[in-house]
Amino acid sequence: MTIASPRCAALCCAGDDPTPHLRLWRDLEGLRYAVRLARFVNQHATMILAGRRFNSFVSKTAIQAIQMFLREPATRARFEQAFFASKNRDDLSALSLAEQLVQF
Repeated sequence: MTIASPRCAALCCAGDDPTPHLRLWRDLEGLRYAVRLARFVNQHATMILAGRRFNSFVSKTAIQAIQMFLREPATRARFEQAFFASKNRDDLSALSLAEQLVQF
């Protein structure tokens, strides 16, 4: 199952709690899923961590749920695990940045 950031944004816009979907995405086996999640985090983290919406249709409640997801120790651990498993320079950069962003 592939979950991309547009799907997450769509779930947030629909008013659904994105947490179960984000956890599923985070916990999928395979490096590519962790890298995609890292890229999503890197693209939107500054706004999310500031409590601002990265999409005009995303609710404040969804942003708060994503903030809480980013604070989960398992999220940081997933990025760290994927970092040590990766050999691709671009993936390493994305995973490293995402890990730093979720340490706030």
